[in-house]
Amino acid sequence: MSVARNGSRTDTSTATVGRRRDAAPARAPDRPPHTRPHSADECEALELRRAPADRGSIAAPLLLMAVVVPGIGSVAAVVFVLWRPSAVGRSIETGGEAFAAATVVALILWAVLAFLGRSFTTARGANGLVYGALENELATLDAARRRDTAGTSCHEEAEAHLNCVRASLAPRGPAVGWAYGTSYVHLWRRLHRAEEALFETMDRPKLAREALHDARRVKGSRIPEADELFCQAKAAAEQLSPEAARYLPGACGPVKAPPADTLGAAGRTLALQGQNGRRPTVLTDDQLELLRGLLRGIRRSVNEFRDDRREGIVRARLQLSLAVVATGTLTYLLFGLALLSGRLTEENVVAVAAFYLVAAVVGLFRRLGTASERETVGEEDYGLSFARLIHTPLFSGVAGVAGVYLTAALAGAATADGVVNLPSLADVYSLDRNSLGLVVAAVFGLTPNLLIRRLEQQAETYKADLRSSRHADGKVRPEDAPVGGTAA
Repeated sequence: MSVARNGSRTDTSTATVGRRRDAAPARAPDRPPHTRPHSADECEALELRRAPADRGSIAAPLLLMAVVVPGIGSVAAVVFVLWRPSAVGRSIETGGEAFAAATVVALILWAVLAFLGRSFTTARGANGLVYGALENELATLDAARRRDTAGTSCHEEAEAHLNCVRASLAPRGPAVGWAYGTSYVHLWRRLHRAEEALFETMDRPKLAREALHDARRVKGSRIPEADELFCQAKAAAEQLSPEAARYLPGACGPVKAPPADTLGAAGRTLALQGQNGRRPTVLTDDQLELLRGLLRGIRRSVNEFRDDRREGIVRARLQLSLAVVATGTLTYLLFGLALLSGRLTEENVVAVAAFYLVAAVVGLFRRLGTASERETVGEEDYGLSFARLIHTPLFSGVAGVAGVYLTAALAGAATADGVVNLPSLADVYSLDRNSLGLVVAAVFGLTPNLLIRRLEQQAETYKADLRSSRHADGKVRPEDAPVGGTAA
């Protein structure tokens, strides 16, 4: 019986392998390269390996809420120093005890906030509008795939990518990728690969429409070699439909042939023939297939350009979030060290809090004023705006407190006769002895906006690039819908 079972298993596995080989015909060498698709089960396993938090762990909400932990601890420490409540059966007497109690409170509240905020790290909760746009695009491409002839390699490629997106959007636990937006960009890439694969089964009229569509998108955009892509799309549209020339004004000079990885030699020759004005009225099957490959390559260039810009925005948001966590943690530890030293009295703690709040409010008003004056690009930023809003009071407050001491130290060194006398913390951080510190803190509260201006300009450039490659008719693609969520 065991031999029979083993034999049946061997026959079944062999038959399964044979069916898989028969169902995956070799890809034509002239077709553009693409990432290897996966089945739904393989995709789900792959995504779980890439993001272990998908299994429902608490790591994702903990990382998301880490930005507020130093602020909670600092506020608790100030309250404990001034109020000195009772803790664990005894009152808090020293700054060290206040810092320890504040740390415990911050950690407890961190865990509570992470538990309550788990929904903000799921696919639907992190960015609901982008999630809906992904579902809409998935349904549109799936309907287009079902209308095409099944059994072709490109049909199976599109189906594999769509299955991967469908499995990723299925309700599951929290994940870091959803919290910081990286998973959304990954799924847009998957959907775009499926969209490009469907070019291989389009008929001639639809190919002509897509050629016109891409020609309008790339014309005047910031895509590298946009003029070359426009002329290639225009030549393809004219070959597919002689009437297309009326809808694409503008002359094309001599242009380069499409890249070698987009078409074969015959395809490049056909594209150049179209650019030179030789438009065949009747296209053979081989010529039509080559035009499909050309248009698929153009769509791939546009999609890659847009996906790379989205990835740049997500990367900028992640870098800013890490900077906020690192700066907040170091500032809190420095404040705790000052409390542990016993050199800060209640008067000094009040002064530090006052300087910090003045600088933070000035920096926040400066941020709001800059945002209202600047002509921002209305594109999806995957939580970058919210990260900027969080970092502004933190960086401005730290700069204000540090600037107060730096100004006092420089003033003391300038008046000394050959001897550098640094002022004490008790003298600098005192509203009675250093009331001018409020003005100094307000001035230094403006400096963080100058330090991160380069990062903001880069992010705005990414958003402008996305805007330049929108639909020519001014309609916004689903993935560009502005998002008002705060936890994304």
